[in-house]
Amino acid sequence: MKKCKICRILDIIISLMTIIILSPILIIIMIFLRLTNERKVFFLQERIGKFGKKFNVIKFVTMFENSPTIGSRSITIKDDPRILPFCNILRKLKINELPQLFNIIKGDMSLVGPRPLTEEVLSLYKSEKDKVVPGLTGLGSLIFSDEEALCPEGADPIEFYKKIIVPYKLEVELYFLKYNSFKLWLYIILLTIYVLIFKNKKWIWKIFKDLPPPPKEVQKF
Repeated sequence: MKKCKICRILDIIISLMTIIILSPILIIIMIFLRLTNERKVFFLQERIGKFGKKFNVIKFVTMFENSPTIGSRSITIKDDPRILPFCNILRKLKINELPQLFNIIKGDMSLVGPRPLTEEVLSLYKSEKDKVVPGLTGLGSLIFSDEEALCPEGADPIEFYKKIIVPYKLEVELYFLKYNSFKLWLYIILLTIYVLIFKNKKWIWKIFKDLPPPPKEVQKF
């Protein structure tokens, strides 16, 4: 699917402006991370991009260094013990994702699109997710921005992710692939800002009326 040139231009402009505007906050976070926890600032993890191309997604460090190889591996669970002290707030506000703006400028990612997945998690999906550039935000990202909190008490979080979250995420991502356009791109950008500020996701289904309804197990929006 050919990505519209106007979206790519806006990707670069908005990413550069955001980096410049937030640079004082980003510098403070970098100093904080360097002086505390594991004394590392950035976490690089291999993800799968368009047409299966591998690239390193950039995040602020919020977990112990060996977290991708222990516990629930690529899946974050509620009260995950691998999260470093004081870093929950960065994850809750999605601040740890901001370095991905450099991935966007480089062209590995877009502002809007399906989330770039690890090879392990991507193997759970049978779709055409790799036919489009992955994004910093998207319908799946908005709906499941707090997916670790959706798992019922006492349930196996990994099995819950595989059997409940993955099938619905796949429906949502296929919807995105079907209707991908500048209009959809713009709606998702505006919805992302709204959801981050007001923590209300109901507008997602009010705007996209034909979006598949979520399974009852995750209807906590």
